[in-house]
Amino acid sequence: MPVQSVSDFLQVLSDSQLLSAKSLRQIAEQVRAAPRELSLPRLINSLLKAGVVTGYQVQRLLCGHSDGFYLGKYKLFDVLGQGGMGTVYLAEQTTMNRLVAIKIITNFADCPPETRIRFEREARAAASLSHPNIVQAYDCDEIDGVPYIAMEYVEGLDAVEQIGRFGKLPWRQAADYMLQAALGLEHARLHGLVHRDVKPANLLIATDGTVKLLDLGLCLFTDDPHDMLRTRDLQVGTVDYMAPEQALDCHAVDTRADIYSLGCVFYALLAGHLPFQAKNSAQKLLMHQTAHPRPIHQHRHDLPTPISDIIHTMLEKRPEDRFQTPGILAEALKPWAERTVPPFPLDAIECQRHRLLSVLGRAPKLSAIDVGQQLRGLASEGRRGREHGLATVGTRN
Repeated sequence: MPVQSVSDFLQVLSDSQLLSAKSLRQIAEQVRAAPRELSLPRLINSLLKAGVVTGYQVQRLLCGHSDGFYLGKYKLFDVLGQGGMGTVYLAEQTTMNRLVAIKIITNFADCPPETRIRFEREARAAASLSHPNIVQAYDCDEIDGVPYIAMEYVEGLDAVEQIGRFGKLPWRQAADYMLQAALGLEHARLHGLVHRDVKPANLLIATDGTVKLLDLGLCLFTDDPHDMLRTRDLQVGTVDYMAPEQALDCHAVDTRADIYSLGCVFYALLAGHLPFQAKNSAQKLLMHQTAHPRPIHQHRHDLPTPISDIIHTMLEKRPEDRFQTPGILAEALKPWAERTVPPFPLDAIECQRHRLLSVLGRAPKLSAIDVGQQLRGLASEGRRGREHGLATVGTRN
């Protein structure tokens, strides 16, 4: 039931376990000490301005929800992304007072087996990798049957958002993004992993220009012949960026398929559109198999010939005609790449780290939190998301 009064709001806030008893007493004293009766909007604005609660938390509280704010030791601040498989929250790891991104399966109670397999695959892959150009996993576990992955929170925009807001990239900056992505893919290759879903939405650009690879849920473990998804007749990947051989057999691919996908991304960053554009997926798949994209220099007259050659080598139809490893690609890009700060200002990012520092450390002790109650709230949140058909946000899912 929606909250309409200050007293009701304070009661729901108390029941939510978002704040310690000390913080709740301070708020109650400030309300009583107000020179005139405090309205609910004024109270909420005051709490937001003071950094006591976040906008996401307020929205839930105003709907009368006092649960769904915690997953064990993680206090949820906001939703970073939501898609078919999972929801990614911005959260505080209360035992360390640090910001993290935490991913859970949206409908964990009755999700299909493939979703659980993909989630476990992502957790396994993330745990095996540690590289500055791959989002770092901190923790993978289950709480009362709810699987989660806790990862580093990277403040920035993915490549889709950057292109959408600020247009085509300077070619030296695009070359640097591809260089960094190639270094991350090379690290994955050396650990026996093929990403299989390289696309702009899975390249997160931090505010300092660092590129981080996201979403290892579709990766292939090349050294595991018993990989569960090998035996399933599934097409894995995103059609717009899919290598020809991956469309034919997504299990019989190697790192060169990731190089092709990265070539599609490189082309899009410079041209402002995909190398192959068609009305439906079938036509796109056919074009990846048989057509050649329009030469990139026709879209960007400022490109040096070696950059054009690199892109079109990445997009060769036959894997043996491409760069054979991401490491070799990175070496080819080095002379042309220039590390620069991205063009987006901090106010283009919804969840700014400095705005959340005052919210950290306000939770009660972990032993005082009713974990079961909070998990029930997350379960109902997942059901509501499914019923309303929530769309992917930035594909950080």
